[in-house]
Amino acid sequence: MNRINIETRQPSRRTVLIFGAALMALHGALGAQTSGATVRMVVPFAAGGGSDVVARLVADGLREALNETVIVDNLAGAAGNIGADAVARAKPDGRTLLFTPQSPLTIAQFIEPKPPFDPERAFVPIAIVAQTPLVLLVNASVPANSLQELVAYSKANPKALSYGVPSHEFGFTTELLARHAGLSMLGVPYRGSGQAMTDLLGGTIQVLLSSGGAATAQLKDKRVKALAVVGTSRSPQFPDVPSTKEVGLGDLKVFGWFGIFAPAGTPERTLDRLTQAATALAKDPAYAARLKQAGYEPLALDRAQTQTALAEHRNAWRSVAPRLGEK
Repeated sequence: MNRINIETRQPSRRTVLIFGAALMALHGALGAQTSGATVRMVVPFAAGGGSDVVARLVADGLREALNETVIVDNLAGAAGNIGADAVARAKPDGRTLLFTPQSPLTIAQFIEPKPPFDPERAFVPIAIVAQTPLVLLVNASVPANSLQELVAYSKANPKALSYGVPSHEFGFTTELLARHAGLSMLGVPYRGSGQAMTDLLGGTIQVLLSSGGAATAQLKDKRVKALAVVGTSRSPQFPDVPSTKEVGLGDLKVFGWFGIFAPAGTPERTLDRLTQAATALAKDPAYAARLKQAGYEPLALDRAQTQTALAEHRNAWRSVAPRLGEK
């Protein structure tokens, strides 16, 4: 029987160092891929609503762009103030963000004596990532097929028109539009858009500003007419409906948007990284298609542009708040 001699050698110090460095590099690479870091994106409204729908599409895109876990956390209540306040009090490390339509940050200060947070100082913008077309609808029985005809009808019949107010944002926008156009209408408050749309269809109210998604189905049935889309250009969803700029309201710069914000004090480097990832979403055809299917449109406004949009909207709402008697 032959004996096999096996010679055992201790690895050299250089080999050990090289092998150790390789392990550390591999561990670092894997750690970057599965760091376990979680970004919590707070939506200050209930699950299932428009804000929640868009937030979940955005979260899907950010997960891939940031290579991190992104969760959506619905903290509803007090017209968005509860969720917004929770983010305002969070650690400014980029791990807790606010995803919201504009109302908690641009309107709350005009309708609440003492908001729980300072909307102009408690947050820093990251990006505006989506918008919803705001469509001015009238009941099919209203004898007007354009905004100009609606204005003429309202002047000839000062008490004939009433409009629905399903939320502060839609109420403020309608009032601003009426002021610019010279419309004479009475506002009727509602708890939500569903009942307001039902009453528009039934003729209880004659005018309603609606999101694009909610308007589409009703326009197909021809139970309502679309007279204008609020904004400076036509909406791809409603190519035959003129914008408010086209009908002579070029100084009406408000629009329905969804943005991402961080607590004040978040490091600039962190903000830049988040902004880059968020604004890149609009270039993703799959993201744009999913938004369109849900009734929204992609947008990519960076930090500076978002700050400008905030300032413009606050100035606009400041002018109509006293007239609405909300303050």
